[in-house]
Amino acid sequence: MIRNNNGYRSMSDDIDDDFIRNYYEQPVLQLIISQHPRARQERSYLADVACIALNQLPAKYIRHNVDMTFFLSSSEMQDIDNRIKQAVAMAVAYVESRENPATEES
Repeated sequence: MIRNNNGYRSMSDDIDDDFIRNYYEQPVLQLIISQHPRARQERSYLADVACIALNQLPAKYIRHNVDMTFFLSSSEMQDIDNRIKQAVAMAVAYVESRENPATEES
């Protein structure tokens, strides 16, 4: 048994980065990368759009992808897909509008 400074093994010692995750992270990132070439070139753009999109979606923590597909109907999965598309579209528009603010005309 491995012991920490207190002499006990910590539960966090056994937790990998992929122990649990938010289901929405991968589909959001994949959609952004597939539809927005800028996201493949600018990591900060990808991160900005992804964070804004993910904050528009509910957290859905899973251990495995099968957890989602097993417990949801095809119409529920389609609804999730539509929500992802809407969140990404809104996030892209928001990020790009903040980069190029409209100038007021006198």
